Amino acid sequence: MLGTGRLKKQYGGNICRRCIYSAYGTHLRPSDCRYLDEDLYLCPACGVPQHIVCGFRLIGACKMLLK
Repeated sequence: MLGTGRLKKQYGGNICRRCIYSAYGTHLRPSDCRYLDEDLYLCPACGVPQHIVCGFRLIGACKMLLK
């Protein structure tokens, strides 16, 4: 998984880093992810206002590739 396509399909949108960890067990750092913007949005998976991941940087994509 290199992008967020599977996340969008499964959860109906992009989700927060905490939900990505609980769903895939991937230890992503904030610097591994690209975010929508500085604002908080409701995560479609957990319903908590969080920074929503909209993509991955190279190291984050490598970590997600194995999941």
